[in-house]
Amino acid sequence: MSSQQAAARRAPQTREECEVKLRILLVEDDLADAHLVMRALNQRSDVAKVDLACDGVQALELIDQGGCRPDLAIVDLKMPRMDGFKLLIEMACRPHASFPIVVLTSSTARNDAVKSRFRGADEVISKPNTFEQLERELSRALAVVGGS
Repeated sequence: MSSQQAAARRAPQTREECEVKLRILLVEDDLADAHLVMRALNQRSDVAKVDLACDGVQALELIDQGGCRPDLAIVDLKMPRMDGFKLLIEMACRPHASFPIVVLTSSTARNDAVKSRFRGADEVISKPNTFEQLERELSRALAVVGGS
């Protein structure tokens, strides 16, 4: 058997076998918002696992202690103990936290989006009003940062 034939036999046969399954860290203090985002993410075929942290302090603990090795983080800006802006700065200082970051915020202030990108966010999206809009925004954001 040639090396090309051997490679073809080992190659995935279906689209699902080819898909990369993402591990996502969701950093959100509002449990209702967290539930909706997790529901939208868990419906996606390209998401393997979603870990939840209720603020920046807990997110850093998960990352620093090795309990969470995400492919992507979705971060709220306004949280207790450590807000999203401070978390972005802290994550930029950690070589083991070098993964794309999407800010998902209820803020409509353009300055917040600019500050988020300046601090390392790859994408900034506003929390939409409907679940369908949330699904669309998450799909768009995941596509921008390298998801499906």
